[in-house]
Amino acid sequence: QEEKKKCERKREREKNQKKQQQQGHFLLLLHLVICLLFMFSSRDLRLIL
Repeated sequence: QEEKKKCERKREREKNQKKQQQQGHFLLLLHLVICLLFMFSSRDLRLIL
């Protein structure tokens, strides 16, 4: 019984870690996209201003 609980807890922890990793990748991508957009928009803004 105890072993089973430990196993389940371990599995839950692994699931959570995977979720966090996916979120991390997503945030990294989002950050890159925002950086690129900012680079382009700031150049365009200078032209407009």
